[in-house]
Formats: sequence, structure tokens, C-alpha cells
Amino acid sequence: MKGIIITVIAVIALLAPGCSDNKDSGIRKVKVRVTGIHGSGGSIMVMLAPPGIEAVGDFRINESLATVVPVSGRGTIECVFEGEILPTYYVYAIHDANDNNILDMNGSTPAEGFAVVPLTIDKHGIATVGLTYFQ
Repeated sequence: MKGIIITVIAVIALLAPGCSDNKDSGIRKVKVRVTGIHGSGGSIMVMLAPPGIEAVGDFRINESLATVVPVSGRGTIECVFEGEILPTYYVYAIHDANDNNILDMNGSTPAEGFAVVPLTIDKHGIATVGLTYFQ
């Protein structure tokens, strides 16, 4: 999926908290668990990136830090990222229910599930992210 294009809406950037003060060296491998998936269609788009992404349009992500996982039912998906992952990164996750590669909006409210959270890894090497749905 080299050169995946993911559209990030400004609302995600506005919801991302500030940067972490953690200046440790990179992490080599992390499993991301996305929970709270509603519905059984579409895909979950997950990426690891610096906090405060301000892009309002398309931007390219290195394939090692972005993935798309088909949704087979309500619940949870997991994906693994390998490479130079900074501890200051955030997890960005979108339930792209209609597979149009964007976070659909109803006015200023996201119409699909999403999450923007600091990368926090438990003792088992897993970062768990819960999706938020406004409908």
C-alpha cells in the first residue's frame, strides 16, 4: 500500500492534544488494537504520525506507518507497525464505513468513528485505541 493517501479533516488536528515531552529514541515494533468498532462494513484506517497534523487535504504516509484493515464485524481489529516509531507519535484511526478514504462529516461533527490519541504502549507492546462515534 505504498503511497497510501489518507485525507485528514481539520477536525482531527483540532482534537489532537499537544506534544509529549518524551524524547526517547524510536520504538521498533508496536501492535495497535482498535476497539469499539460499530457496524460491519468498510475499513479501519490506522496511522502513526506526529501530533497536531494540520493538513486539511491529502498527504502521503509511508506504508510502514499506515494501514487499512477491512471490518468484518463489530468489535476490535489489530495491526502491527514496524520501523522507526517515535514515542511522541499519535495513533490516528478512522472507521471509513463507506471506503471513500476520508472521515465523512455531518456539518462540523464526524459522521464516522475516529480516534486521535498519544501512542501509549502497555507492557505487552500493545497500544489500545477506542473509536468515538457521535451518531
